[in-house]
Amino acid sequence: MLSIPRFALIGLWLFMVLFPLSWIVLTSLKSSEVAVSKIPIFIFTPTLQNYEFGSSIIDPHTGEPVFAGIAGQFPRFLGNSIVIALASAGIAIVAGMLLAYSLSRYKVVGGTALLTYMLTLHAVTPIVFTPALYELFKRIGLQDTHIGLSLVYATFALPLTVWILKNFFDGFPRSLEDAAKVDGASTFDILFRVVLPQIKIGLVVAAVFAFTVAWNDFIFTLTLTETKAATFVFLADYFDDLLRIGVLAPGPLASMSLVHMLPSFVFAFLIQRYLLIGFSAGTIRREVD
Repeated sequence: MLSIPRFALIGLWLFMVLFPLSWIVLTSLKSSEVAVSKIPIFIFTPTLQNYEFGSSIIDPHTGEPVFAGIAGQFPRFLGNSIVIALASAGIAIVAGMLLAYSLSRYKVVGGTALLTYMLTLHAVTPIVFTPALYELFKRIGLQDTHIGLSLVYATFALPLTVWILKNFFDGFPRSLEDAAKVDGASTFDILFRVVLPQIKIGLVVAAVFAFTVAWNDFIFTLTLTETKAATFVFLADYFDDLLRIGVLAPGPLASMSLVHMLPSFVFAFLIQRYLLIGFSAGTIRREVD
């Protein structure tokens, strides 16, 4: 039975987590006039106008359309986010799978140092690399391209992908691989036909993390793209420009935030039971060995 202090702390934590999210949901369902009211309004007629991202949304203070000039670009930006996130996740999974299997099954000189370096690289803020990447992409023609942005996101998702998959490979019994070798299976046959089907959970967890890295990034899409490959979060810069000229758009901004958060919530809900497995797989076996 929960004690009163513990119950109070849990209730306080839930309030701190759920209240901002609930406020965003309510704001996204309010009309422009209700959303900018100085007195919070909790009883109102819900509207889905903010989810249309159209030029019909008028700022009540200026009388100007909030999304004038970019109303038709929302679907394209959202499509870019989906394509680039999926592509970067695919690249990170393929490269991370091969590297993690090599580090797990073979004695690679400097393998431990490489893993440590990769994890350290993952901890460095991405903005440190943007000037060099901008000049490089500009010279080789990858600026404002889907493949260029996908490669950048895959690179920064690779360290965590390798760590997750290596844990799964370490926990997979080598006796099954030895039996496959006796039957004449090659290394790639063992990897793709024996090992990978048994660690599908690890692949899913790693893919979700790689997808999230690309989906949530703002720095690279702002500096390495213009319009062609710009992702959904690129519109945050547009809202910043609106605030600079005094245009308030809390409703559309809230709806855009919810659309952007939706995949993360869905993935977290679907794989919540596997997250701990993704980081701890293989540890028990190593202790036994």
